[in-house]
Amino acid sequence: EQCYRTLSPESSHSYLFEVLDNGRKTVYLGFFPSALFTAYSGDKEPFEALKKFLKGRQTEEREDLPPFSQSAFGFVSYEASRYSYDLPDTPQVKTKTRKPILLFAVFDLVLVFDDETATIIVAGKSHEVIHSAINKIRNAQTPKSV
Repeated sequence: EQCYRTLSPESSHSYLFEVLDNGRKTVYLGFFPSALFTAYSGDKEPFEALKKFLKGRQTEEREDLPPFSQSAFGFVSYEASRYSYDLPDTPQVKTKTRKPILLFAVFDLVLVFDDETATIIVAGKSHEVIHSAINKIRNAQTPKSV
């Protein structure tokens, strides 16, 4: 929580994603997006546009890094299912209000907290990004002298 409160004000977009798998808790924090993709209701072919966005941003998968730390992270809204299924109109659809239905970002910094092993993995675009974040977190945790 302290890490998120320290870094999120400096990041235009961020995320906190918690996974509980067979009693094992893993928390992912992402900061400082280098690329952002948004599709809105009414856009033509939003999933094809997302594929194009992701195609140029694929990284070599590394076995030593956990899932969700090497790619884009985001959301797909319920309304996006209209592009794959024939669904009845809702009041929101009838208003023709353009709302985000897909939002994904590629983050330059991801922190992964593994409760089972009591480890923190820091994955970043560069050593500079990683060291800067670590220093900010350390400084935030250091008690201020009066």
